[in-house]
Amino acid sequence: MRDHEIMKEKYSIRNNSVFIYLGLSILLLCSCGIQESHIEANIPVEAEFDQFLKRDLSKFMNQKLGKTVSVEFEFLLKKPTQSGLSYPKYYLWVVSYEGGEPVAQGAARLVAMDKKEFMVSDYVHAADILSKPESIFNIFPARVCEDIERKVRKIYADKMR
Repeated sequence: MRDHEIMKEKYSIRNNSVFIYLGLSILLLCSCGIQESHIEANIPVEAEFDQFLKRDLSKFMNQKLGKTVSVEFEFLLKKPTQSGLSYPKYYLWVVSYEGGEPVAQGAARLVAMDKKEFMVSDYVHAADILSKPESIFNIFPARVCEDIERKVRKIYADKMR
């Protein structure tokens, strides 16, 4: 009789573990769907994406530099990152030009908001990255930091030639 009760208890624990595992799996799958829908709810449609991004990035750099510049950018990650219900974030390398000459370069984190705009939440100039490379690790994902450091080293190596 006692062996039967032990077997029954083990079976009950195993069943509960399976239900907990299934429940967590379903929760994880649902949260991925919520995350994707939150990304889609905030990123501009493809036809307007580049236009809005360039508009908002230019406005930010014009204010930051105190003069009118044109901007070019390169995505450091192809897709946005997003955690929880925060706005989706993009990571860019930005070059600002005045009269065809580069006047500023740096790494930027932008937030896509309500399908209408991008907000620059962080911008770190290349010279600041060179002098304090650890500062970028508080802003950018580690895999992006490696690309940023490579770009900064190349810029300053080219200037030394």
